[in-house]
Amino acid sequence: MKKVLNLSTRQEMSKALAKKYQKVRKRKKTEILDVFVETTGYHRVYARWLLRNWGRKVYEKLNLVKLRNAMIRLQNKLIDYTSWKMQGGEVENVSNFG
Repeated sequence: MKKVLNLSTRQEMSKALAKKYQKVRKRKKTEILDVFVETTGYHRVYARWLLRNWGRKVYEKLNLVKLRNAMIRLQNKLIDYTSWKMQGGEVENVSNFG
């Protein structure tokens, strides 16, 4: 039965090996990957991805549909508030709000 490393140890090991992995050539990468997979217990494909992408900044793609929908909701709220204010809307009894 393999002994599983705790998360912080795996993260430290990933950080240390990733720097080496990103700088070396293919043959050495295979050796580093073999050792990394054996000691961490990660699947080989995930381990390769992890070592390749360690330290890289990840940017979330801008979802224009969500942005447009959020803008429409804000515009509708502004329109509702403006029309309410133009009709003389005031809060009369605040004590009803829990």
